[in-house]
Amino acid sequence: MYQTVGCKLYGLGVYGREIKKGHEIAAKKMYRIRENDLLINRIWAQKGSAGIVPKHLDGAVVTNDFPVVEFDLTKVFPPYIAWYVKYQDFWDECRSHSHGTSGRERLKPKELPNITFPLPPLNEQQRVAAILDRLMERIDEARRQREAAMEAIKVFKKTSAQEYLNKKDYPHKSIATLCDIISGGTPSKSNPDYWDGSIPWVRPKNMKNKEILDSDAHITENALKETNIKLLEPDTVLIVVRGMIMVHTVPSAVLKNRAVINQDMKGLVVNDSLLPEYLCACLWIYNDKLLSLVEKSGHGTRRLPTESLLNFTIPVPTLFEQRQLLANLSALNGKIKEIQHLQITSKNDLEDLIPSLLQKAFAGEL
Repeated sequence: MYQTVGCKLYGLGVYGREIKKGHEIAAKKMYRIRENDLLINRIWAQKGSAGIVPKHLDGAVVTNDFPVVEFDLTKVFPPYIAWYVKYQDFWDECRSHSHGTSGRERLKPKELPNITFPLPPLNEQQRVAAILDRLMERIDEARRQREAAMEAIKVFKKTSAQEYLNKKDYPHKSIATLCDIISGGTPSKSNPDYWDGSIPWVRPKNMKNKEILDSDAHITENALKETNIKLLEPDTVLIVVRGMIMVHTVPSAVLKNRAVINQDMKGLVVNDSLLPEYLCACLWIYNDKLLSLVEKSGHGTRRLPTESLLNFTIPVPTLFEQRQLLANLSALNGKIKEIQHLQITSKNDLEDLIPSLLQKAFAGEL
């Protein structure tokens, strides 16, 4: 059995691939690699596909598409080289030694000795690598804190809305008493007269926003006339009732234009006591409870039984109070978007910091 490996782009390292038997390997020759070797992908060297072999991949094998450099460890500190292969200058030099048609340039093995590395004394290499390691740890920690803060804000939004609704003495009513429920379907795919029309056909994969305006698939008026699929009006609340996404989420959204849905979804048409946006908000606020009603079918997919959906209850305040809650949630969403924008800006600032750190490191300025 042979462990095969690959190299990630942009100097992100060597990783393990499949473990294969000898007869499963098409290459006539394979080469064994050792810990601390430098592995370079000939095809993608100009995009930084290179890295130092880690201990757990010692003894793995590669084809001749992955030239191997074995270092004199009395002169070279491999973690220093691991940082250098993340550097744009290394990628550019690999590009200058690569030949072939556009998109298929390969680093020629005979050119490999011509690739140079800035190589200060061993103790300086160790010092530079240690500084870069510490700085990257701080950058990674800043990333983790940013992500944790964003997740905490999302949790706060859900829990604060739940607490607000739960502390009020609002009557709880079932979906069955608040809505008419409409099922979806799929017109025959073999009938071209049914497809590529103007009517959006919404599926679970389209449920990525809280409002649905259109779909990537459309049916025709003929499909509506000749099948039992029903046209849904704007302000219908759409909910997914079958699919693997329900392993972790039960998506819902408010339809903003006329459309139809497939059989993995339901349409909820609210009565006069309920705003469609409020119903959708409740389905997200109490998504954990909805998720607890989801069942696993024999072939592994997930489904929310119609009876469970109809029996699901939500608090029903007056229409005025529903509008108030929606306004508060909208304001909170605005704040979240502001924070997300700041998060993206700070993320970009951190990403921009790395190349400048590498430039200073290999110019001897750290």
